[in-house]
Amino acid sequence: MNIFDYNDYQSYLKDLCLAKGQRSGYKTKLASAIEVQGAYLSRVLARKVNLNLEQAFRLSKFLALTEKERSFLFLLIEKERAGSFELQEYFKKKIETEINNYNKIQTRLSNVKELTDESKAQYYSNWYYLTIHLMAEMDHIKSAEDLSNKLNLNLETVNEVLSFLQKHSLVEYAENRITATDVSVHLPGDSPLVTQHHRNWRLKAMQDVTKTNDDHLHLSAATTIDFETYCKIRKMILKTIEESVKLFKESPIEDVYALNIDWYRM
Repeated sequence: MNIFDYNDYQSYLKDLCLAKGQRSGYKTKLASAIEVQGAYLSRVLARKVNLNLEQAFRLSKFLALTEKERSFLFLLIEKERAGSFELQEYFKKKIETEINNYNKIQTRLSNVKELTDESKAQYYSNWYYLTIHLMAEMDHIKSAEDLSNKLNLNLETVNEVLSFLQKHSLVEYAENRITATDVSVHLPGDSPLVTQHHRNWRLKAMQDVTKTNDDHLHLSAATTIDFETYCKIRKMILKTIEESVKLFKESPIEDVYALNIDWYRM
């Protein structure tokens, strides 16, 4: 069970017990580790009483939680123990922030290539560096000529990009064809190059708007809502992104698709 998938600790503990099975004696072991009676733990799960932080600390040790997971557990318990609506809302916002931070794509990536600042600046200088890097994963893309024809780029530009990618171990030549390595590149959200990265893909989106592709989706809209609704929609978008990333990993590689999402207050 991933504790960051929960907004309350009772549901988390219930699912842990269910996953172990009714006859496993896990609930008894849990109560013993927390140093409470089984009947008291049942009242906790029924939301009639709450654990205190000492009990929560013993629970975190029993579950072998990481430091981040332990701190998140404490937040969940503090929210339930809050004596006023205002304090409960305070902890709710802190919990939402922690969940959002956990769900950031960079926390889910593995085998990420850390480029030098100079190399990052070049990689994110134009849309075609990332596109060519991605297209090297496709079975039907075998050469610089294939990339040139597919992207409508001159061959000299494509070769320059491939040389850069090969230098940084992002692509390689195997069996007389271009292939991508298993190394990926990620740009942290606080990087000064983020603006350029967003600009590259929004300019590409504007170029695509002029085309007549019925299967392409472009939406620009403004609306008036309250902040709570804004936060709910933001959470939905983050969840959609997370689910999309899972689908990306499971999908066969046939083509490159671009996704731009903006949701902000004017």
